Amino acid sequence: MKKTKQWRKRKIIFEELFEPTLKRKIKRFLESDTTSATLTRGLLVTAALGGVIAVGIMAPNLFKIFNTKDGYEERSKRISKDGFSRLRRGCYRLENNHWVEFVRTDGYGNKIYRITEKGRTEIYRILKQPSSPITKPAMWDGKWRVIFFDIPVSHNHARDAFRYGLRSYGCHQMQQSTFVHPFPCVKEIQKLTKNLGIEKYVKVYTVEDFDDREVIAAFRDLLK
Repeated sequence: MKKTKQWRKRKIIFEELFEPTLKRKIKRFLESDTTSATLTRGLLVTAALGGVIAVGIMAPNLFKIFNTKDGYEERSKRISKDGFSRLRRGCYRLENNHWVEFVRTDGYGNKIYRITEKGRTEIYRILKQPSSPITKPAMWDGKWRVIFFDIPVSHNHARDAFRYGLRSYGCHQMQQSTFVHPFPCVKEIQKLTKNLGIEKYVKVYTVEDFDDREVIAAFRDLLK
């Protein structure tokens, strides 16, 4: 009996990642029916929450995916033995896709993973984050926010995701690594860079003397 239940003592642990706002969006995604469409991606997004996802801490949809119909227990939310095996296979697929990387095994035989830069980018793609423009203030202060970044080639996935995020925010690309927005957006940029792990490669400056006609024209309607 002890041997047959040994699998229940095993856990798959993911290191903590992402700030609280994105975590809430991840949880909402996991509670939707979208998760069941792609098992591996659903597991990846679940991993973004950090912590133990093997037993007791997983979205209901993923419990249903990882368990057989007979093995799924609604009340206890325990994963069946077959379901746990599927969970491990899912983690191997994440590793093969280079979305997560094995870090170490703890003293209890539990495997600990972390999400890679490529995995972070994939999560942003799945969640389509960020998705809403910078909030327009009641009155514009007349200043411009200029975002400079110099992200190395080794972080090319994060760089692409960052550009996508800036465009989603409504920023205008002035040069290859320079974007501009007229409204305060430092907090939004900080969240984006933190989630992508590129904080040290990005700078945001607030300027008053700004005369790029193309950029000003791009925001003409927004500034009315």
